[in-house]
Amino acid sequence: MSSPAAHPTLKLKSVQHAPQAEPGEITAARELARITGASLSAGSGGGVSVALASRGAPAGMPVSAKESPAWMWLRIGENGTGEIVATHGSFLFSAVRLLATAPADFTREKLAAGLWLPATFGWHRPLFDACLTQYWRSARKFDPERYLASLAEAGFTHCEVNGLQAHMPMEDFVAHEYYPQFYTYCAGFNHFVDTELTKGTWPAHYLDANLNNLVHLANLGRRYGLKPGLCMFEPRSMPERFFAKYPTLRGARIDHPFRSRLPRYTLAQDHPITKRHYREALQKIMRSVPDLSYMSVWTNDSGSGFEHTSSLYVGRNGGPYMIREWRNHDKIAKRRARASCVTSKISRAPPPRSTRTSTSSSGLSRSRSNRTTSRPAWDRTSRGKDPP
Repeated sequence: MSSPAAHPTLKLKSVQHAPQAEPGEITAARELARITGASLSAGSGGGVSVALASRGAPAGMPVSAKESPAWMWLRIGENGTGEIVATHGSFLFSAVRLLATAPADFTREKLAAGLWLPATFGWHRPLFDACLTQYWRSARKFDPERYLASLAEAGFTHCEVNGLQAHMPMEDFVAHEYYPQFYTYCAGFNHFVDTELTKGTWPAHYLDANLNNLVHLANLGRRYGLKPGLCMFEPRSMPERFFAKYPTLRGARIDHPFRSRLPRYTLAQDHPITKRHYREALQKIMRSVPDLSYMSVWTNDSGSGFEHTSSLYVGRNGGPYMIREWRNHDKIAKRRARASCVTSKISRAPPPRSTRTSTSSSGLSRSRSNRTTSRPAWDRTSRGKDPP
């Protein structure tokens, strides 16, 4: 970041942070030392300390501060001692930048008495960050670190980190087709890690480059006290060559037929192998970014979709593993709202019909005991009942 003029009223001698400080604490302390001309050290002593509230609430704060989940506290005495404390690492950087950009609002008298600034939001994250991880990430002279610093300065607490390393994704192309460009944003698991199921589907160097970029963005965000998160379209489609190898794992067709020239399908979402694949993929991401804070999943559009949902462009459809064409929209919605997907049970049957004996015109008796029919649950519409 460019160096603005030093604070006109603050001339500090020393700034400290904890010996085992978080990256956000170190960055905020370094920024405070820069704008005030102070020396920077790790430890305690005379001067201004920069610390997270988890290390201990400072004295002099309002009683109501204990009930607030998000806040900043600034106190700098006439003798150059005091503290800057915040509940979030990014708020520490924001507090220091407020001193640099709005000196008129932070007079010596106010700072000496202490300023408690409650935050409106304790959780403030981007939603589809077009600049950092989506299609504008390739803009000329775009600086990811400068952008993340501006997020922290503006009061954000989280940042998205799953951006591809290159401008375009590695997808199976079809001549004169635009569709692969829909995979350049909100990249899914398969563009960062492989699993036992998908190993070899994408080149290892492509996955490594994307995963390294994801980790790099997480490290940059952490430097400014921002917690890393993911914004993905899932379940995303798989290449047709994958389903040629594993045909029983084919799920819903999810592409937009006006925009694609090759039908695209997701994995059968309820199949145990699919569930294991997603479990393994998420575990690999979390090993690379242990402090991953959230994952926002968009389940429709841009190469993704769930089976048998009416929002699919080609209409409700699915693969052979889960057959639900006998369910209406309401029942599918209720089923999808459950925490875990459960395979439909179609084996329930009503009790066998009682054995009947009838006499034909020739006087011969015919037993119907061998004609008992066990009807599946979905075959109750003929009796005026809704399908399950």
